[in-house]
Amino acid sequence: AGHTTTSTHYYDDDGSTATHTPGVPGNTVYYGYEDPSAPTTAVQFTSNAPPAKYEPVEIITAYGSSGGGLKIIEIEVVHDSGPPILSPLYSKYHVDINGSSAIVSGDDSCSTNSSLPPAYVLNPPGDIDYNESNPPTFSGNPPLPQTGPIDVDIMGYINALKSDATITITSDQTNGTYGDASNYVICYSDTSDPPNNQGLTLNGVTGYGTLLVKGDLKLGGGFIWHGLILSTGDVELDGGGSGVNIFGAILSVQTSTINGGINVYYNSCDIENAIENQPLKVIKWKEIY
Repeated sequence: AGHTTTSTHYYDDDGSTATHTPGVPGNTVYYGYEDPSAPTTAVQFTSNAPPAKYEPVEIITAYGSSGGGLKIIEIEVVHDSGPPILSPLYSKYHVDINGSSAIVSGDDSCSTNSSLPPAYVLNPPGDIDYNESNPPTFSGNPPLPQTGPIDVDIMGYINALKSDATITITSDQTNGTYGDASNYVICYSDTSDPPNNQGLTLNGVTGYGTLLVKGDLKLGGGFIWHGLILSTGDVELDGGGSGVNIFGAILSVQTSTINGGINVYYNSCDIENAIENQPLKVIKWKEIY
């Protein structure tokens, strides 16, 4: 599809406003967080090289005939980009890291994407507390936690994805496995239905995919997760015993409290695996005949 100054249906910084044609097709149209003026809004954008983080826009054409009649419908669909990942540890309000045994790394352990800062907190109103004289192990680019104005819509993403959950968690869990390395799943828990005043507690759980929690979340020793974790409440990572290990990213609306042996590693492959099987999103359709 072409673009002009009067029909800019996707974000494009290639310097050309001429209509693209079959002879001059321009770049491939992708979908993701590439507009610097709107960092939390997924948009269509063009690139002459496949970006590691995002998939191209796809066109599906449906043909129907009856008697002498013919109908052709064309639909443009995109792969869900998931929430924008600013760091492996994100919170809207506060991050509190107790002790020096935690490891938080924004270096992509999948070695695909550029490094991120180890933590990011929305500011105002949030901040990050840790002992600067005996800090946890941080790495990334920049190498220390950051605060900034980017507000990720965690609640909106949970609401959009909860209907696609393959597993519903209704009570605290000890041990157990959700998904595996060849089957990334979507887990959903609403701690108010049935009511759980203490939030959701997961100890010794291993999971692959996306964990969506409405309410508070506590992760205990032996917890391992590959992919995305999103919570609308307070998140407590208590790394006593076997520690807590997250390969991907964790995002919370309220406070993130980290105690003991916590390992949080940015992993773009686990994040991609967690979102790649989500339903396609229709962005435009038209009857062309």
